[in-house]
Amino acid sequence: EPSFHKGNYTTEGCATFYNTTRFKRMDKFVIDYDKLSTQRRVGQQNDHDKSLPRWKGDCAGNIALALVLEDLTLKATQGWQAAGPGGGHQLCVINTHILADKEPNEVKL
Repeated sequence: EPSFHKGNYTTEGCATFYNTTRFKRMDKFVIDYDKLSTQRRVGQQNDHDKSLPRWKGDCAGNIALALVLEDLTLKATQGWQAAGPGGGHQLCVINTHILADKEPNEVKL
C-alpha cells in the first residue's frame, strides 16, 4: 500500500510502499522542513525588520515522511521490544525529499 505526500509540484513528493499482508500502518507523520524554517526565521525577526529574506530552498518541497508500521507476522516476545496493538513488532520508516543544489551557500535545512 502506498503512503504518499505530494509536494508543491506534481513532479516531486515522498512515498513509502509496503506489503499490507505483512505490515499494518499505525501512524503517519509529514515533516515540512520548508514550513519549519520559515517559522523559525519569523520567530527570530525583530520589530525593525519586517521583511523576511527568501532563499531558494523555501519552496523546494523539502519534506520527510515517517510511517509507524506493525509487523503482522513477527510478534514481540521481549518486554523491551516495541509492540503494536496486535502484539507485532513496531517499526518506524522515514524517508525524505530534499533539494540537492550545490549553488546556494546558505543552509537548506
